[in-house]
Amino acid sequence: MFAGKRRLGSRALYVQRSLLRPRPSVLQLEDRTVPAGPILMDAQFFGGAGDQRGTGISVVNGNVMVVGSNGSAAQLVQYPTSLAGPSASSTLASTTSFTGVAGNGATTFAVGSALPPACGAVDSSGGIEQKPLFSRYDSAGAYVACQSANLFGYNGGESFQSAVVANEGGTPYVYVSGYGQSNGANNTAVLLKYNATGGNVWTRTPGDTGFTNNSNGAAVTLVAGSPVVAGYTHYPYTDPNATRGAIWRYDTAGNASPIIQTTFPAFFLGITHYAGNFYVVGNSFTPGVGGSENFLIQKYNAAGTLVWSMTSGGASTDVLTGIVAIGGSLYASGYTSSIGNGGTDAVVLKIDPSTGNTVCTTLLGGTLDDRANGVATDGTSLFVVGESRSFTYGGNGAGQNDLVVLKYAVQPTLSLFSADSQFASLTDIATDGKSGFFIAGSDGVGSGFDTAEVFRTGMNGGAATIFSAANAPLGITADDQYVYWIDPNGDPDATAIFRVPVGGGTRDKIYSGFATGQPVVDGSGIEYVPGSAGTLITADEVQGSVHRMTATNPVSSITSLGTRYGGYFDREHYNSVTVFGGIAYIADSGRSGFGDTPPRIDAIPVAGGSFTNLYTGTLPGFSPKGIVVAGNTIYMTSGNQILSMPTTGGTPTVFMADPQFGNLAGLTYHDDALYVCDNPTVGTAKVWKVDMRTIMNPFPLVHLNDFTAQRSMVTSATVTFSQPVAFVGNPADAFVVERTGPTGTTGNVTLSVDFSQSTAFETVAKITFSGSFTQYNSLIDGTYRLTVLAANVYDGCGLVLDGNADGLGGDNLVYDFHRLFGDADGNRTVDSSDFLAFRLAFLSNSPTFDFDGNGTVDSSDFLQFRLHFLQSV
Repeated sequence: MFAGKRRLGSRALYVQRSLLRPRPSVLQLEDRTVPAGPILMDAQFFGGAGDQRGTGISVVNGNVMVVGSNGSAAQLVQYPTSLAGPSASSTLASTTSFTGVAGNGATTFAVGSALPPACGAVDSSGGIEQKPLFSRYDSAGAYVACQSANLFGYNGGESFQSAVVANEGGTPYVYVSGYGQSNGANNTAVLLKYNATGGNVWTRTPGDTGFTNNSNGAAVTLVAGSPVVAGYTHYPYTDPNATRGAIWRYDTAGNASPIIQTTFPAFFLGITHYAGNFYVVGNSFTPGVGGSENFLIQKYNAAGTLVWSMTSGGASTDVLTGIVAIGGSLYASGYTSSIGNGGTDAVVLKIDPSTGNTVCTTLLGGTLDDRANGVATDGTSLFVVGESRSFTYGGNGAGQNDLVVLKYAVQPTLSLFSADSQFASLTDIATDGKSGFFIAGSDGVGSGFDTAEVFRTGMNGGAATIFSAANAPLGITADDQYVYWIDPNGDPDATAIFRVPVGGGTRDKIYSGFATGQPVVDGSGIEYVPGSAGTLITADEVQGSVHRMTATNPVSSITSLGTRYGGYFDREHYNSVTVFGGIAYIADSGRSGFGDTPPRIDAIPVAGGSFTNLYTGTLPGFSPKGIVVAGNTIYMTSGNQILSMPTTGGTPTVFMADPQFGNLAGLTYHDDALYVCDNPTVGTAKVWKVDMRTIMNPFPLVHLNDFTAQRSMVTSATVTFSQPVAFVGNPADAFVVERTGPTGTTGNVTLSVDFSQSTAFETVAKITFSGSFTQYNSLIDGTYRLTVLAANVYDGCGLVLDGNADGLGGDNLVYDFHRLFGDADGNRTVDSSDFLAFRLAFLSNSPTFDFDGNGTVDSSDFLQFRLHFLQSV
């Protein structure tokens, strides 16, 4: 068997496209809330001669356990979560196969089917048919034992499909679902409970054992510690319209609740639980109509009541096979032939658990059949198992399956940026982008009351120092000269605004609300207007008022931009503000009492105008404390979550939720990352860094020719995208090469684009040239500009190209280069070092100096070199 990361064959082009809706315009793509992946990080293929299939996957004891078959025997392969090659593999006797896997750390349990006499399977009557298979492996992935026992006395075909491990009072148990024949015209769904050594605790037959009645327990999970089985019923199977998705619920003693079934033809193939609810996936279909399968996702509450049901798909087969929850989102695996490169393509959907809407879609596939058969998570990354016929490597040829394991990044990377024993509580954070980060909060060192401070860390975080004393700082901001903060008790009982040079120094009070008639009464938010001459925007608790001021000492001008609600006593708990693109965005946490004002998000031009309400809070627990804008997305903190929404308005959704989060407060955005203040109920306050580069748009790199420095002959340019991408219209239209000078005719070069070097990890575009700006397959001498048009390139989640690597989509890639025959070192001049290189290449087949492309560096090429000697471009 061959196991390893594989470069895909020339037949394969990986493409991602929007599946569930027409592709929106580029403007719409740019205005969408930035979704968190999934982004393909790694792929491993386990194959060889013949067919290998991956059918089940689970993360056990920090390892990715994959099961399937090698064509004749059940197989288990263990990978580390890095997918750095298999750390163990095991194959059972022939005539066995695995379909499901689960584990508890000490033991991995693999289930499937065995043809007698493998693993003790017995068939005492009629034809020999498969029997259920239950196998155990140790924590290192080594085989321990396998067993089989008949489910029904009929001795018909029987198989286990799925398994899940439960811990009940400190004792591990394994719940296994599947099916068996109770008579000659029947399949019946089954659920069994085993102990950790394979002893059967009880067996239940949730399916109907009646003649001509079929059912299957395709997947099992735990909800509130009890087993729930998803599958389907077909009562009677002689009726083509009678197939229904089915859910069976039991308690740990094996007592059943009433069956749940769809009201339309459907199959359930996967199930998971999240936040007290359970979610099932599979497909709906029209009986008797081939290719009518559509993705099906349903949500049920803990009582088994249907919350919502969503179907979607294209004109052909669309099936979901598994589902998991990570960080506030659902991820479903499956396959589709409605879009892609041919045959079926593996698909991963990101789904909003509150609505069932598909956030984004990614595909993996070539011209033949490729499928995702299962999905699992370690709580951070997404792991998908399946099979591929499109990609050739090792002993396998086209049309043979390889087992494939994929790893996706689905969340931004979270790291601890600053945790200091001085931090008692933190309210807001800002940076000037070069001197460091400035944090408003209080100092818990010593005894007695906490002392308000402004802290400072370096650009890379770490320990903090006290930057300036304060009274009760709430909002903080910085420009390239000063750090500013707003303090509602800074006067001491009225709002004040202070500033200190970013390098440190004397604290100036530039605004005092103590004087009668000052408009900022109870300020809590402050933000510098980028690019301005010291313009500040403040947000006030009283009436939700917003002001613009010029930050001299004292403040030279104050302009009211307006108030957002009632009178003086209609007070809000906290207001924070950010400025982006000339618009001030205000997050209002809301407060019960004083009119029960709800949370809200508003926007107003900093130059003045009318408020636009982007959202008024109806979400449970929605109470935003911090706000920042990056690109066309608003990010907010609320409780222990970071929420996001488009700057155009809409319902906030969970951008990131992590068990390490406590009570999040202010945040800022810098260099592709969010920096978030956190005040946990236990331990000191801290600042998190959320690195968003793992979820941002694909970034391209350009290489000329054979990746060498020479510019003597420029016959091709290769653009490698950092992840698989799709194109608007003709892919070649995304690339423009223009001759820009320095003399002679300028204009666009005729291009051809080849994608055959693309892999599962990246899209590779090799550009070759023709037409009037070429000579002997090379560009003619001159200067050139290669542009990759961002509007034409996007990934599977609809994010457009990030051509300048600033972490935000919509920027073209611009790459300037030159061609000058004889310039072997690429320094734009043909000089003595190039002459030495030419002498060494003379009479060879070096492509660097073969001007006329005849395969030999000869006298005609030397003549051209002489003509170019000492020339520059």
